[in-house]
Amino acid sequence: MSHAVATPIRDEYIEPLDDAINEGLELLGLDIKAAPAEVIEKMQDYVDDLLAQEDPPTDDLPSLRLGALWGYQVVRAYGWRWVGVEWDDAATEEPAICVASPEDWYCIPPLMFVDRIISRRNINHTTGENENTITQLFEMLDGIEDNPPENKYQVLA
Repeated sequence: MSHAVATPIRDEYIEPLDDAINEGLELLGLDIKAAPAEVIEKMQDYVDDLLAQEDPPTDDLPSLRLGALWGYQVVRAYGWRWVGVEWDDAATEEPAICVASPEDWYCIPPLMFVDRIISRRNINHTTGENENTITQLFEMLDGIEDNPPENKYQVLA
């Protein structure tokens, strides 16, 4: 079983995350005061529109912006926090930028989560189709710590 350790995100990541969050809001035509549910709904629609295009975006800017924005909505709505998570069996020594639940039972790497959807790699293994699960995962987090897993920092996406 893999062991994970979380630390506060590095200072050098804070400003780029803030910039990405603000750029994501701009992309969706929203401001920082928009309610998390409204942001998630707009994001779901925006990504649905992206996925309806024949080809996915060729740069990672939408994934970065929307991933940071998605994570920020989890922080706002559910009291999660930004952390860097390192697993002892990880292929890289660089911590993954994640949002972690208040009691550290769960974590989500939002940049990777949104990128997987936009780049069409979020495959439902039953249907074989890419799925936009932005709203689904967000809503699933409500009350999730009522049923903690065996180990901390279980990845949900």
